[in-house]
Amino acid sequence: MRGIYTPPDKEHVIQRRLPAVLASLWAAPDGRQGLALANISRDSQHIARRSEGASTGQRTYLIDERGRTPLGRVGSGGVVFEGTIPGRSVRVIEVVS
Repeated sequence: MRGIYTPPDKEHVIQRRLPAVLASLWAAPDGRQGLALANISRDSQHIARRSEGASTGQRTYLIDERGRTPLGRVGSGGVVFEGTIPGRSVRVIEVVS
């Protein structure tokens, strides 16, 4: 890796292990939650995400390139999403009270 101030003879390789799916939970003032999921790998990834703030039975929606579609309801233990995310894609799971 070379930054703009790195001389050509001082370059070095940095290797790191990162999760394949990055996640961030957001809360709106009206109580809705948004779980943003980004699969940064080339391969599909199966995941199960929980949210301590979600209650069993709350409605969930999937937001992707096709729009917003009903997904189901929050499962037991606060499971907001369980499924597969295609490689190099982004999904948002909306949780509605």
